[in-house]
Amino acid sequence: MSKQTSFSILFAVCVLILVLPSTLLAFAGGDGSPENPYQISTRADLEAVNNDLAACYILINDIDLAGTVYTMAVIASDTVTGSNTFDGTPFAGSFDGNGHIISNLTVDGSYFCGLFGEIGAAGSVYALGLENASVTAKYYFAGGLAGRNNGSVSSCYSAGSITGGREVGGLVGNNYDGSVFKCYSIATVGGDFEVGGLVGNNFGNVYKCYSAGSVTGIFDLGGLVGHNFGNVSMYCFWDVETSGIETSEGGTGVTTAQMQDINTFLNAGWKFADFQIAVTGWYMPPESYPRLFWQKTGILEVPDVTNLPQTQAQNILAENGLNVTDTRYVNSWQIPQGNVTGLSVCMGGYVDSSAPVVIYVSSGSNGDGTQDYPYEIASQVDLDSVNTEPAANYIVTADIYLSSIAYAKAVVAYNVGAVWAYEGTPFTGSFDGNGFVISNLKIDGSNSYSNYCGLFGFIAEGGSVYNLGLEKVSVTATNNCVGGLVGSNYGSVSNCYSNGSVLFPGGYKAGGLVGDNSGSLSGCCSSGLVRGSDNAGGLVGNNSGSVSGCYSTASVIGGDNVGGLAGENNGSVSGCYSIGSVTGRDRAGGLTGYNNDGSSVSKCYSKGSATGNNYVGGLVGEDRGRTSNCYSTGLVTGDNYVGGLVGGDPGYLSNCFWDVETSGMETNVGGTGLTTAQMQDIFRFTDAGWDFVNETANGVDDNWQMPAFDYPRLSWEAIAPTNSDMAMLSAYWLSGGCAAPDWCGGADRDFDGSVTVDDLLLLADNWLYQ
Repeated sequence: MSKQTSFSILFAVCVLILVLPSTLLAFAGGDGSPENPYQISTRADLEAVNNDLAACYILINDIDLAGTVYTMAVIASDTVTGSNTFDGTPFAGSFDGNGHIISNLTVDGSYFCGLFGEIGAAGSVYALGLENASVTAKYYFAGGLAGRNNGSVSSCYSAGSITGGREVGGLVGNNYDGSVFKCYSIATVGGDFEVGGLVGNNFGNVYKCYSAGSVTGIFDLGGLVGHNFGNVSMYCFWDVETSGIETSEGGTGVTTAQMQDINTFLNAGWKFADFQIAVTGWYMPPESYPRLFWQKTGILEVPDVTNLPQTQAQNILAENGLNVTDTRYVNSWQIPQGNVTGLSVCMGGYVDSSAPVVIYVSSGSNGDGTQDYPYEIASQVDLDSVNTEPAANYIVTADIYLSSIAYAKAVVAYNVGAVWAYEGTPFTGSFDGNGFVISNLKIDGSNSYSNYCGLFGFIAEGGSVYNLGLEKVSVTATNNCVGGLVGSNYGSVSNCYSNGSVLFPGGYKAGGLVGDNSGSLSGCCSSGLVRGSDNAGGLVGNNSGSVSGCYSTASVIGGDNVGGLAGENNGSVSGCYSIGSVTGRDRAGGLTGYNNDGSSVSKCYSKGSATGNNYVGGLVGEDRGRTSNCYSTGLVTGDNYVGGLVGGDPGYLSNCFWDVETSGMETNVGGTGLTTAQMQDIFRFTDAGWDFVNETANGVDDNWQMPAFDYPRLSWEAIAPTNSDMAMLSAYWLSGGCAAPDWCGGADRDFDGSVTVDDLLLLADNWLYQ
């Protein structure tokens, strides 16, 4: 090749480099689209974000900014530094920190100081950590992450030192019209006015966040937020000890010990990660504050391999280091034969590197939606497709692990309107869970008008859901009719359960399983947390139908009409119990908060505590209906109209009891107070006409059973015998003369006065039952 030719090629290359867009040269890869974001690897890449503030970016490694002092924000800085009006271009793209950290950021300026000067309304920043940040804004708007935020900040944290004049926050200086969600700051924060551990001045939304750094200043100081004109959720916290601040315009101040207790956050509905099945959320290191899931070491991201051919999916999982242990074949309505329907972990989440992963592969399906050949549900794709035929019949054929992406509305039969009444297509078909479980249902309607939320938004008359379990549920909605399984039910729900949290700040009618019931609920249960406003119940928020053979262990926190099983009851409740704690304002009850005119409660009990202001009862807060053959044992505290059984207005109360010792209440406007020993004597109840197993004087329905040294239990409850029960049976074998309350050490399980083979058979039937 001649020198002239070589020179010509070199010259052409140089010209090409000069004319190429600078953004093509500034990043490690990507084209700035949502599908292929620009990859940020170096300090230069980070600074080059300013070339296109509306593009999409992803951090591919940690970046150390030591040695550079910026006089304004690194990204989207203020171009005129002489006023508190932002004169630059806000960041309007997306910035995925990808679980990486930017360390040793140093900004020493006057206005809008932080990694970002201002995040615009269309901008979003998530999964990013800032370590050893030093940010100073002499006059206004200093934050570790952003001087001012009008967009979305989530799953981020900051640590270091943040100082300024006004509107100074550990993470965000001014959250003007934006949202800060699932974030924290442990930065030291100092300033003059509007100084907060997390946010200096808030006009937007702050939700499920915390701060633990020290806060100092002159006026408008807050452990979490310095000054608040927006919405700071009560589900946020700050450390009153490490911050040195006992007040904040929003959030809840707790001690260091409480901040390091996972129950503080569980009781506020925070979702914690499960790294065995890739459920994302917070995680709690020993003797530490909560951390974001991506901060945990030794975890792997689970790629989405839905609907890929089996071999291709297996190769992708292997390339990502996942431990695939088995393959199972299931019938799927929408996924073609041979393609992957799902995994035994949640795609898009993170698992421990050693966690076993099972691949589910479609065998096809012959279902046509009829009763004889229902559509077969084995994947999230199948589940979403139920909306195309909401009057058809369905059966679940495998456990389903939903992806880490949250729904904004109900999955099936969602509401399409923004008014009180349901607007949409209700579910009128049948849905047989077939004993399988759907895990990781996440609905986040916190930033929109959201009602009728749950796996199903609305089940109409004729619709039915049965034999289905929900695990790791997290439902948040701002308005009405919210439940883990169903927002509003006019059909039939049976043999279903839900475990998780249902949060409805400012809403109405929310329950662990069903928000509003005007149909029938039977053989169902719920556990976890229900927290929000009025008409909140552990199982159902508002009942105008029938509830039978159900129970709840959920804790319930709300306003008026709050109950361990049902918030407000306008229908019938029978053969049910609740044992979760209840905290409300007015009309708080261990079982139901408010029994309205025409309602009935029968053959039920409550063991949970009830706390409120007015109308507080161990069983019912305020009772205007008919209550019979019930009891309560939980601690009761309140101000006015407080009773061990019912708080005020006894309605029609018959054959009901409460424990005067465990409740702390010796008086009630109805019912009979008994000591604990008396409450464990079967004859106190049979004399009142209660129908027990193995007695016929009060009937043959056998509604109740009486374990030894315990309160009455409903006959459908399985009371699990153990090795000690076997030992008692052996010790009293063929003995006679067994009587209450001992019943020969519990060996006389049928309460007939002797220990025989009948008692052995009863023990065997329930052996180690859980």
